[in-house]
Amino acid sequence: MKISRTLSIDCRKETTPALVHKSIARQLRFPLHYGANLDALRDSLTDVLLEYNVRLSWKDTGPSSQSKALSDIYTLIEKTIARKK
Repeated sequence: MKISRTLSIDCRKETTPALVHKSIARQLRFPLHYGANLDALRDSLTDVLLEYNVRLSWKDTGPSSQSKALSDIYTLIEKTIARKK
């Protein structure tokens, strides 16, 4: 049975893609060489999902809905998690 983890992103604090990537890498314990881009996120998240069930908590979506880059990160995470269920 896989252990569950919650990935919590608060767009009031993590207001840029760089801050969101940093938060994700810290929370999911990505390797130090994590590239902080969408391709690296997809690869690293896919690896994490082999070991853990990940649930996403994306708070204060107002700022993220105004930023295409943040919206792209959210969409990638949601699709990747959904595929692994």
